[in-house]
Amino acid sequence: MRYIQVPSPIKVSVNNPDVIRTISLFDLMNETWLNNQAVFGDSIASLRISMKLHNIFEKAKVGDVVAVEDADYAKLKLSVETSSYNPTVARQLLPFIDIVLSASSNDPTTA
Repeated sequence: MRYIQVPSPIKVSVNNPDVIRTISLFDLMNETWLNNQAVFGDSIASLRISMKLHNIFEKAKVGDVVAVEDADYAKLKLSVETSSYNPTVARQLLPFIDIVLSASSNDPTTA
């Protein structure tokens, strides 16, 4: 099992300093990582993992610790690592990327 604590949303400048968008971890996951066709579009089993991750993170609130099964985490991690990003925007999203890539195998709620 891997554990990811849901961070606060962040404000991101989207290709124009005057256009600021507030993005949550779920937004990035739903709009980018779970739409990585190479990772989640290769089979019905992968599609089901995508839906499971969507449902788990959609319900999570800031500060919640989300438990992700190892096999599901492996798919999510692969998607984070291989998704296509706009570098200007992605640099601002590195905190979210780092949170997922550094997910702990230790449940912080039992420490």
